[in-house]
Amino acid sequence: MGLKEDQVESFIETIIIYCFKHGLTGEEFLNIVNKVCVLSDNLEMPLDELPNHIIQQQLELEKVEKETEDAKFKQTQVLQHYNVTMADLEEYRRNNRLVETIKSQQNKLEKAERQIHYLKKELSNEQFKNTGFEYSRLISEYELNEANKLLDRHIEPSELREIADEIYHNPSKYTDIISEIRECRRISSFNMNK
Repeated sequence: MGLKEDQVESFIETIIIYCFKHGLTGEEFLNIVNKVCVLSDNLEMPLDELPNHIIQQQLELEKVEKETEDAKFKQTQVLQHYNVTMADLEEYRRNNRLVETIKSQQNKLEKAERQIHYLKKELSNEQFKNTGFEYSRLISEYELNEANKLLDRHIEPSELREIADEIYHNPSKYTDIISEIRECRRISSFNMNK
């Protein structure tokens, strides 16, 4: 992704602080990030649009809450003004569209609240998942320096990532390299077990 080491470290530190403040384990945070990805796919919406979508849903929720509050206030005023009984109120509820509007608005409000809660949770999950993915792609400075001592040409982390991605996405082109890596891993594993 082209992040500098200090950016990655700052990102990881932010995640650690977030998890600590919210009492989350790394696994719980990754699950949240995964759910946000699934939500993004289900909504057919890029991740970077989810926060705006949540804000729009919150604005809609506020609008619905205001309309509901206004409708309830108007209903209370009308009942007090006309000094109606409960029987009158029941008849009013059956015959008046205002009550249906209140019910409809309450349903919209509940649905919007559930969706906002779900979206927030999914966004949090996705953010954690992205952090874990980036962390898994880090290379130690020591390993990079050791590799550069042995290579005839200096290699940057971004180039190393591109090479790894190339092999990963096109394994049939690089069977000789894969075989060589397997052999090196086998020898390394054998030497560690001695």
